[in-house]
Amino acid sequence: MRDDNRQIQTAVLGGAASEDPLTLPLGAIELDAFRKRHEHDTFWCGLLLGGCGVQLTTKLYTDRVCHFAHHPGVDAPSHPGRTSTPWPDVPPGVRYVSSRRGRDTSASLPFGNYSDTRGFDLILNLMRRTRGAVAVTVATGTLLVAASTVSSAAPVAAPPTSAAGAILIDGGTGATLTSKAPDTQRQGASTTKIMTAQIVLRAPGVDLNKKVTIKKEYADYVVREGASTAHLKVGATPTVRQLLYGLMLPSGCDAAYALADTFGKGATTSARTADFIAHMNAKAKSLGMTKTTYDSFDGISPTGKNLTTPRDLAKLTRYAMKGKVFPQLVKATTYSTGGTSTAATWGNSNLLIRERPTGYAYPGAIGVKTGTGTAAGKCIVFSGTRNGKTVIGVLLNDEERYPDAMKLMDWSLGSAAGSGAALQRSNTDPIPDVLD
Repeated sequence: MRDDNRQIQTAVLGGAASEDPLTLPLGAIELDAFRKRHEHDTFWCGLLLGGCGVQLTTKLYTDRVCHFAHHPGVDAPSHPGRTSTPWPDVPPGVRYVSSRRGRDTSASLPFGNYSDTRGFDLILNLMRRTRGAVAVTVATGTLLVAASTVSSAAPVAAPPTSAAGAILIDGGTGATLTSKAPDTQRQGASTTKIMTAQIVLRAPGVDLNKKVTIKKEYADYVVREGASTAHLKVGATPTVRQLLYGLMLPSGCDAAYALADTFGKGATTSARTADFIAHMNAKAKSLGMTKTTYDSFDGISPTGKNLTTPRDLAKLTRYAMKGKVFPQLVKATTYSTGGTSTAATWGNSNLLIRERPTGYAYPGAIGVKTGTGTAAGKCIVFSGTRNGKTVIGVLLNDEERYPDAMKLMDWSLGSAAGSGAALQRSNTDPIPDVLD
């Protein structure tokens, strides 16, 4: 340690497993050990000095002389890299007061007085958002903040998945965040029903309160195919809105059949469902889903050519989530059948949405659709939102679809209270899957 009267004290906040501050010793030997232990870590400078954003070395971070050369203090010449860019999400008007050398010097700096617990609350929030360790250095009224595991130069790699095909996109911009064989065609099983819902919801002049009579052939179809069902009663007259919930929550193929028969055109049921499927293909083309073809209204493929890709499904879902009704459908945990089904309520087949103990209740999950088939395997289209950011993901043929979806959302959105517990439960005490 250099012999001067400026003291540095550092609190290092732990990773995801701990939020307890650890005090960095002032002794030279201990500092040298810290420097060696973190020699490959990246630190960023100056959040409390106006945010100059310069990347620091651990030598600069732990050596007082280097530190003060970088930031000489409020009564010294300004550091050439300093800017006035504020740190995001910081309440306006917060003041930082330095009592260095017995003087009070105020500056409009983001985190407030370091003796005020609000500062540490904001730092803890930063730690959660960056998913890494955050270091705060107090040097006679001068603070540094460091994120040791996240760097714009070397971002944390996405967690691996067991999916045959996968993609994660930014729900706002559509940018790809990570992917695995995103353009390889695969069967998507009941994720097909996302498009089924879109054809209905985007139909000109659609009346969601219109009543539809349930035919025996709808019930016979699900029995014959061994398909997932909304258990609609023959002769019941659910509304189009109720059929949409029956389509998206329990993944009812009987509901899909009823909707296709109602919204397709033709003289016979066969002609009407064929016309509905033709509209599905036309819609896919208009959305730029260049590798998607539909041969069914529910994902049960009679020819094996009901094919899509992770990228196409993500594109479709981003479009669907911009609607008013669809997001309400897919984030619902349950919905009353109104006596149109042998079940009193429909539960969401998506375990990310379901409350405990029958679901994971993943924080921020807002949809979207699961699917299971012999050829398709287990699939899921999911979406989550946190801290103002939304992501949309697709996992096709993935035996670990729920753990993988939660890992990807934690990676892209940052962990939240309860998200780690949900992920751990999926590994140690998995909830029986709902095959649809």
